[in-house]
Amino acid sequence: MLSIPIFIQQTVSYSYDSILNALSLVLIAYIIKFINQKEQIEKKDLIIYTIISILLFNIKLPYGLLSLLILTIDKEKFNSKDKLNNKFKKILLMFILIAIGTYLTNYICTMGYISKDITGENIMIKQLKYLFSNPLNIVLIAIRTIKKLGIWYLYSMVGIIGWLKIKMNYILIISFYTMLILLIFSEKSIINRRKRRSILMILLIIIGVIFGALYLGWSSYKLPYVEGVQGRYLLPLLVPLTLILMPKKEKIQLKNNTVYTYISMMLLAFIATILISYY
Repeated sequence: MLSIPIFIQQTVSYSYDSILNALSLVLIAYIIKFINQKEQIEKKDLIIYTIISILLFNIKLPYGLLSLLILTIDKEKFNSKDKLNNKFKKILLMFILIAIGTYLTNYICTMGYISKDITGENIMIKQLKYLFSNPLNIVLIAIRTIKKLGIWYLYSMVGIIGWLKIKMNYILIISFYTMLILLIFSEKSIINRRKRRSILMILLIIIGVIFGALYLGWSSYKLPYVEGVQGRYLLPLLVPLTLILMPKKEKIQLKNNTVYTYISMMLLAFIATILISYY
């Protein structure tokens, strides 16, 4: 993921998305650590996890929901004789601190505002009234969005850089997803079926919130599809998605040198694309 051209672009930019992507990776790394470790979770790790979650909520609220992944951790990892209650208490306290931290930060910074149209009516309220006047609208909008922009999301998540004007070669994009599939099937899953379902549900909620927020706050009134979502918005969800897709046993063997060579080629192609575009 760190070698994806769009990820590198965001990292070297002044955008807060660079911080968002980095914190998302750290948060997910903690989840993988919690899943793999045999010993119980230390308090300092929970404190760091809570701080990262607060920062994510303040950068972009939907990605703060990645903190829900901790609900998938086994209760035995939480130190207590009464393990179930202890897990509940620790996670509840963590989310209370996240809520307080997020509220205080937003209150101090006062970054948000509510958009209004020329009539003075709240645009989000108008969109919500339209959606819930017939709940089928939500399903139809989702289908139209996937049909119209699905391929573009896959493309822009990897190789549409700059102000969405510089496009990398289609062959490179196809090669990336091919390598990603090979990497997934070359690893053994570290989660059981129950965790898969839980992680999938959390990812679907986050995706729904991202698209819902852009429809309510960015798309034109009664637009038949969601406007404003870019493929890079889905980058923080890529690692949890690979965790879900990994098989129980390794299906293929992939040498590290092959992966490193591909990453080098992708980075060289990225540099060449920028040089050709600007010079």
